[in-house]
Amino acid sequence: MSDFNPYSVLGIESTATDEQIRQAWRRKISECHTDTHGGDHTQAAAVNRARDILLDPEQRKRFDAGLGINRQPSIDETARTVILRVFATLLRTADPGANILDFLCLNLEEQLQHLNRQRAQCLTDLSILRARAARLRGPPDNFLQGAILAEVAKGEACLPIFDADERVLRRAQAILDDYHYAPLSTVSLVQVLTGHVPEGPFKSLLRGE
Repeated sequence: MSDFNPYSVLGIESTATDEQIRQAWRRKISECHTDTHGGDHTQAAAVNRARDILLDPEQRKRFDAGLGINRQPSIDETARTVILRVFATLLRTADPGANILDFLCLNLEEQLQHLNRQRAQCLTDLSILRARAARLRGPPDNFLQGAILAEVAKGEACLPIFDADERVLRRAQAILDDYHYAPLSTVSLVQVLTGHVPEGPFKSLLRGE
């Protein structure tokens, strides 16, 4: 999305202060509410991205200088980062004779289950908030209902993030499908303990190949 303009997304001038950026974000994110204003998850994601860029001094400076926005990592790059973060911990904590690949796969599955629980809770909360907004009657400028709808918009903005995180985790699982962990009959415990592990899939993973 090379033509992404955070100022246009938020409807502000390039001279906007941080507080004006936050005010514009709050206004725009409330407009993304799907039930009342006809917004959608894609709009909410764009509004959140625009806010993040403009409130980051380095990214804003880069954009203002015409250098564009820092390239976002690909899903494969992000998935490898997730794998290596867990892998680094397991290298220090797992028993030397354990199948470290099994631990990796188990950790990714646990992350997916936790993510699904978070998404389910978010959907439940959204359902409750929408019901409350529908029941709250008042004058035309029903600011109390507006406050509820703003919370709904924030919750809806989380849904595409949950979806993106799930895609990364499932891609990480797919990457690990191409790896295997040799039994100790092939790679001796001495090799593991001394660090003299022969060339293999995890050496490739650590090199980012």
